[in-house]
This record gives sequence, structure tokens and C-alpha cells, in this order.
Amino acid sequence: MCADDPDNVGAREQHVAALYRPAVAVRTRMRSTTGRERVTLRERLKAVCAQCADSATGLLDSGLLTDEERREQIRGFLRAVRPEEPPEPGAGRGGPTP
Repeated sequence: MCADDPDNVGAREQHVAALYRPAVAVRTRMRSTTGRERVTLRERLKAVCAQCADSATGLLDSGLLTDEERREQIRGFLRAVRPEEPPEPGAGRGGPTP
């Protein structure tokens, strides 16, 4: 739906959230895994986090999402999948951790 209608803000928000959920699942699974499987999961986590970050950044940069509370939710997902990024000025609360 996002590809067919890039101005559909609701679909783009849901897409970011949908990409975030697998990042959390992979991260949780990594905590109880060792060895080669952990390496595989780490690579999967990087890929899922990159997809989520790209979608979140695209939505934030589009200017379509004007509600500040909803923007903060997307920023929270972005901070969680890209923790090495410094928080935006004025961002008061931390994002969820994948």
C-alpha cells in the first residue's frame, strides 16, 4: 500500500511499526542464542533495523506526518533501531529498545 500511495500517512506509520516488531523479536531471540545462530541473527537484526530506519526516516522527512505525538512515536522507533544516532534536540523521552 505504501508503494501504491506514498501519501498515505497511516499506512506508512503502520509499515514502520510492522518493521519494528521483527527487530524486537530477533533481539529477544538473540539474548538466548549463542554461536553461529547468534551471528546469523545479528545480521538479520541489522537488516531489519536498517529497513525500519529507512521507512521511519522517509516518513519523518516527507513532511506528511504533522501530528507531533505521532512523529515522536516514529522517532522512538528510529532511536530504538539506530541507537548510535544522537537524539533530536527537544526529544524528551527515549524510544523503545529492540
